[in-house]
Amino acid sequence: METNELDYKKIMLRIKWLREDQHLSLRGFADALGVSKGVIDNLIYQRVTKVSDLYLNLICDKFKVTREWLLYGCGEPYLSNPSEKSEFSQWITEIAEDSNMSLIHLMTKINRLNDDDLQLANHIVDRLLKEDNSE
Repeated sequence: METNELDYKKIMLRIKWLREDQHLSLRGFADALGVSKGVIDNLIYQRVTKVSDLYLNLICDKFKVTREWLLYGCGEPYLSNPSEKSEFSQWITEIAEDSNMSLIHLMTKINRLNDDDLQLANHIVDRLLKEDNSE
């Protein structure tokens, strides 16, 4: 499955699993995320066809869940280094607040890359940074 093809029903099942793993009621889960219980009802009972990025980011940030697990079921559900994820979340928030449209467009495109292309992009950025530091 390519990274841009999400199975939202499976994502919603993982959200349900996470709520149960956290031993939270629907109300408690909603309160922890700062959303209404209705939003969580819609996700848990699959009354919607898509989960917005806002909710996915909230869930990952609040419960220290890896995005790869939440979106694709890959790897471990929980972050091994929550501070790294928190730093990343803060950076993304700053980009959105600054309305740096060039960076937002670039990050949106990067999010659509498959794993092979993502590795290539990572290699290119590493090379650019090395060249930049050697000047």
